[in-house]
Amino acid sequence: MDDPTLTEWDIAAKIDEVWIEQHLLMVSAQQFEKWAKRMAGARDEIRPEEDRLMRLLRNSLEHLDEAELNDVEALPGPSGNRSLRDLPGGRLPLGVTLGADKVLVCDLVELDEIEKNCRQLANEILDEIEGPAIDAYIDWMIDDARGK
Repeated sequence: MDDPTLTEWDIAAKIDEVWIEQHLLMVSAQQFEKWAKRMAGARDEIRPEEDRLMRLLRNSLEHLDEAELNDVEALPGPSGNRSLRDLPGGRLPLGVTLGADKVLVCDLVELDEIEKNCRQLANEILDEIEGPAIDAYIDWMIDDARGK
């Protein structure tokens, strides 16, 4: 951020925005994974394996009020916060890593990895929904062509 017009308040506001967006992304991605597992279970299919790190991150963020915070990380507080303790390094980094080659969410998970996993789940769901819809449309077109 070499923009000379940016003030410290501008930079702090942007960091806050990114932190909030990271939080929402982690919660949403983990919730999406839970629904995909539930859908597979309802269909008696093999449930996808849970991404443990995503679950730990979501739980840590959800219980952040129980953590001890300093300028750079959240540490397990007196209640212990097991998810926070089980994260790599036993802490939740509060920074944002923006590199030329990758963006790390909560300094622990690559954004590209989250996007890839969500796209894969979404494509599986869409394929399942669109398949029968396309079949029904083709049947309707055939029936229409036959005058039925």
